[in-house]
Amino acid sequence: MSSDSGAADADAGHDQGASVIACAVVLPVLAAVAIGLRFYVRAILLRAVKIEDWLILVAWVCSSREDTRHRCASSELISPRPLGLRRCLRSLGHHG
Repeated sequence: MSSDSGAADADAGHDQGASVIACAVVLPVLAAVAIGLRFYVRAILLRAVKIEDWLILVAWVCSSREDTRHRCASSELISPRPLGLRRCLRSLGHHG
């Protein structure tokens, strides 16, 4: 009986992993679309791109770079440590 529950636990973990991966793909794409639409409205329609728009873009780029780098360097999907502004700005200047 315990082997059946172990198999069920393994299946539940697999399903959760697929959900985490789906969220890790879908949410950044939705963020990119939202930021793109914001820049379209601000730049094309309103002709008024402000500093907060650029800060949103920088924050999204930093977040995306750190997530991608961490996934490639580790088997974990989610980074347990925050990026921090200094590391983010350094990562934007460093391409290697």
